[in-house]
Amino acid sequence: MKLTALENDVLVKSMSKGEVRILNWIKILLFLSVFCGFSLQTQGASQRIIKIPMTHAHTFIGKTPRHRDLVDEIFSYLPQYKLKILPPMTLSRALIELRSNNVHGIVNITDKDDVQGCLTRPIFHFFNVIVVYKKSGVVLHELSDLKGKSIVSFARSKKVMGVRYARVVVNAKSYTELAKQINRARYLVDALAQVSVGDLQIFLQSLQLFNENSRLAIGLDAFYFYRIDNVSITKMAFNDKKICQAVNDVIINYGLDKENPLVNYQQYYNVKQPLNIKTLP
Repeated sequence: MKLTALENDVLVKSMSKGEVRILNWIKILLFLSVFCGFSLQTQGASQRIIKIPMTHAHTFIGKTPRHRDLVDEIFSYLPQYKLKILPPMTLSRALIELRSNNVHGIVNITDKDDVQGCLTRPIFHFFNVIVVYKKSGVVLHELSDLKGKSIVSFARSKKVMGVRYARVVVNAKSYTELAKQINRARYLVDALAQVSVGDLQIFLQSLQLFNENSRLAIGLDAFYFYRIDNVSITKMAFNDKKICQAVNDVIINYGLDKENPLVNYQQYYNVKQPLNIKTLP
C-alpha cells in the first residue's frame, strides 16, 4: 500500500535517528541498483555484434593460435563492439560470406585477394618455412632442390610465395595445397610427403597435435627447417569502413603490427632452444 505524503512524514518522525539513517541508505541503494541496471542495459543495447570467422589455418585444439589472440585483443579496446567468432571456414568461403554481408569481417587477407570492402593495416605475421623430416633422407641446399620432391603446402601458396617458388614447385614430384593444415606434421612423419611448406606456428601446432594423437614425443630436432622468404603479413577486411577505421586505430595506437613472429612463436610454444633455420639461396 502506498503511503500519502502526510503518513510518510508521521512515520519518519516516529522513527529514531538510527532508523532514519538506515531508511535513507536503503533508498540510496535502491536508486543505485536501478541506475546501474539501466546503464548496463543501455550499454548492452548499444553494443554492435561483430561476426568474424577464423580460417582453418587458425583453428587447432589446445593453445589458442596467436592470430586469434590478436583479434580478441583488438576488440578488447573497442567496447562499442561485441566480437562473435564464428566456426572456421575456408578463406574462399569467408570471402563469399563477406560479400553477402553474412559476416562483418574476415582475417588473413592480402592485397591480391578479391575483396569488396575495406582492408586494415597488415597485422597477421606468417613466418613461412620449409620443413623436412630428417629420417626421410632429404637435405636441401637451395630452393631448386624442391624439384622432384613430394610437397604439401598451404592454400594460395604459389600466389603468396612469389614467382620463383611457383616456378620451382611446378617440377615437383607431387604438389598439394592443403585447405586444412592440421596434418602437416603427420604428412612428413608418415612419409606421405617429403616436404611441408608453410607458417611455422601452424607446423608447431600440427606437431603438437600429432604427438598427442599418436602418443609419441617427436621433437623439433627431428626436422630440418629452411627459410624461404621474408615474413608474410596479412590483413583483416571489413564491409563497414567505420569498423575498419576503428580497428586500424587500435593497431596503430597499440603497436600490434610490430611483433617479431619468430621470437613470438618460440615464446608462445615454449621452444627452449632457438630453432636452427637455414636460408635457402
